[in-house]
Amino acid sequence: MTTKRTPPSLTQLVDHYRRAQNDLEDARLALIDGIRTEYAAGMRQADIVRGIDHVWSDEYVRKIVKGLV
Repeated sequence: MTTKRTPPSLTQLVDHYRRAQNDLEDARLALIDGIRTEYAAGMRQADIVRGIDHVWSDEYVRKIVKGLV
């Protein structure tokens, strides 16, 4: 016997979406801090871009290390 689950309400879906966006922002800020830390320790920008698997472009990483982001 299977029980049919009630789909989540719009309110629940919005709450989940907001939590996910907050988590994404926290992850973005942590990655920015990590990039700045690695750059300050002497890692080259090209190596940073490879290290983050090209999640962000060379130009965006350049802005991060210059403090523009």
